[in-house]
Amino acid sequence: MEVALVRLATTVLAAVAKSLLAPKPGAGLVPDPVRTLPRPAKPDRLAKVLGGRLEASYAGLPEHERLAAVEAVKDAFAAAGALTAALVGGDAAYEVVKRYRDDERDAVAAQLANAWGSFHTKLYAREVLAARPWSRFHVSAATAEQMAALRYVPEALAIRLQGAHADLSPLVLRHGMEKLFVFDNKDLTDITPLASMHSLTELGLSLCPEVRDLSPLAGLPLTWLTLNRLHPDVAAEQLEPFTGVHTLTLGHRFQARGIGELPLGQSIRSLSLCWEAEDLSLEGLGQWTELEQIGLRSLTQLQQLCRTRSFVRLQRLSLELMDGLDLAVLTGPASLRTLTLSRCHLQRGLEPLRLPALTHLTLYAQPEADPYDLTPLADLDALTITLGSDTPTIGNDLFPPERIIRLR
Repeated sequence: MEVALVRLATTVLAAVAKSLLAPKPGAGLVPDPVRTLPRPAKPDRLAKVLGGRLEASYAGLPEHERLAAVEAVKDAFAAAGALTAALVGGDAAYEVVKRYRDDERDAVAAQLANAWGSFHTKLYAREVLAARPWSRFHVSAATAEQMAALRYVPEALAIRLQGAHADLSPLVLRHGMEKLFVFDNKDLTDITPLASMHSLTELGLSLCPEVRDLSPLAGLPLTWLTLNRLHPDVAAEQLEPFTGVHTLTLGHRFQARGIGELPLGQSIRSLSLCWEAEDLSLEGLGQWTELEQIGLRSLTQLQQLCRTRSFVRLQRLSLELMDGLDLAVLTGPASLRTLTLSRCHLQRGLEPLRLPALTHLTLYAQPEADPYDLTPLADLDALTITLGSDTPTIGNDLFPPERIIRLR
């Protein structure tokens, strides 16, 4: 609904502007030979016309959905304003972007965090990024110049560094940094500079195929760790220092038959295995008695999970890209409260889903995928369903509006 409203809003704005700016013929049979163009429509005029069109479009919706749709349109317009200015670039566009630096909306912050590639790097860091809080968002850097300019943004305690950067030492100058995600860095071989980041609690190393040695991380207070597609020489023994990690994502092919062979601490509460780790058996999973959440992409691993004691205690489960998934395999865990299905093809739909403690179901699918049929779940009064923005579904009308949440 929100996507449709945003598209409608864009169409209306264009149509109103076109109609108001077009010259009109005179009252007689012959058009006026000379007629000045009307002035551009004022914002209140545009708002009035747009509001009328939108009101007609969602008049039949429940009140809470109408309010959510209006907020989505406002946020989308604000984010689109920042994005458009970034795409245009130049001095005038920069002044437009600066208007959004105090905007606290999530959609706007996400655009500002990535837009500085269109403007003067140091100026953008000082005047835009440094002028707003960054408690909930990562600031992205893609060039060496941007990485160096992060020193002007001391409030940014979470950094996402993308691209080829052999030297991470500029990040050492940042004090109090808590989260760092290094992505798609084919030049990185030495992560020694990270050893001095004593406040770093969350670290992601993803698509860094030349990183071989994790020992510089041994003294960090890490609680959240992602290791994805590193050099094949990274051995399982290098995991031994990470005894305090409670949230772990593995996408690396360690030389181990079962997950129980990995020297991980007993603090693991959340475990996600990417497709690179799909050959890893879940034998030994029961050693983590505090395990509450698991994310899987392999049907084989799911079948193994369902035969373990850990499955009985599980509270949250995330399944992704599984073809031919039969949800009947999930019968058993009395504690499972949250289930996420992302781009999964269900063999028998949602009908076999009968989990006594389930209160939250999240569904993601591509717009062209077969729709999820929610009908079999209509009698589960305690269940709330969250849907991805373009996820197709049928049977929504069988649910009270408050039980279905559509993500923007």
